[in-house]
Amino acid sequence: MAETNLNKSMYVAKGNALIQKSRYSLSLMEQKAILYAISKIKPNDAPDSEYTFDIREFCKTCSLYDDGGFYQHYLQKLMMQLGTHVVRIDAGQGRIILTHWFSSVVIDTEAKKFQISFDKNIRPYLFELKSFYTQYSLKYVLPMKSKYGIRLYELLKSVQSLKREKKFELCELKELIDSATYPIYKDFRINVLEPAMRDVNLYSDICVKAIPRKTGRKVTHIEFEITPCDAMS
Repeated sequence: MAETNLNKSMYVAKGNALIQKSRYSLSLMEQKAILYAISKIKPNDAPDSEYTFDIREFCKTCSLYDDGGFYQHYLQKLMMQLGTHVVRIDAGQGRIILTHWFSSVVIDTEAKKFQISFDKNIRPYLFELKSFYTQYSLKYVLPMKSKYGIRLYELLKSVQSLKREKKFELCELKELIDSATYPIYKDFRINVLEPAMRDVNLYSDICVKAIPRKTGRKVTHIEFEITPCDAMS
C-alpha cells in the first residue's frame, strides 16, 4: 500500500452532477492535482475565493520526492495544461455547460506556488453544497495507480448512499470514467475495469464487485455491488 503524508482534514466535496453528468479527460496526476486543489475549499468559503497550490506541499502529501526540481517543472507544465482542459456538464433542461476547472492560475516560479481560482461555471458544483453532493477523504484516492480508479470510486461513492447495487450501460460507464477508447469489452475489462476495481478495493472506504450482464451474447451492462469498508484504516 502506498503511503501519503496527508493532513487528515483534507476532504473532497463535489456536487453529484459534476460526478454523474460530466465528461472530461484527465491523466492520473492531473486528477490528483485537481482533487488536491478542491480539498482546499472549506464549507463556508466564498465561491470567488483564491487558493494557494504549493508544489512542495503537494509533493510531500503525495510522497513525491522532488530531487533536482523535476516535479516543480512537471507541475508547472501540468497546471498550464489544466487551464486548457474542457469540462462538459449536462445541466438539465437541455443545457450543456462547457467550462474549465480554473478561471486563473498565477505561477510564482521562485516560491514554487500557484494562486488559483475556480471557474465561475464550475463553482456551483464545488461551493456552498447543501444537498446532492459526495464527500470523501483525499487519502482514499491519492495512492491510486489507475486514472480510472479515481473516476470509478467517485462514481460509485456518489450512489452508495442510495443503494448497494448499481447497474450501468457499458457505453455510459465508459463515457463516465473516460474509457471510451476501449470498444472491445475484453480490452476494457483488462485495461480499465480490473485496475480500477483493484485501486478502489485496496485503497478506499468501499469494496466493489463487478458483474457483467449480457444482452444475447454481448456484454451490455455492468452491475456493481457496493459495500462499505476501510482498507486504509
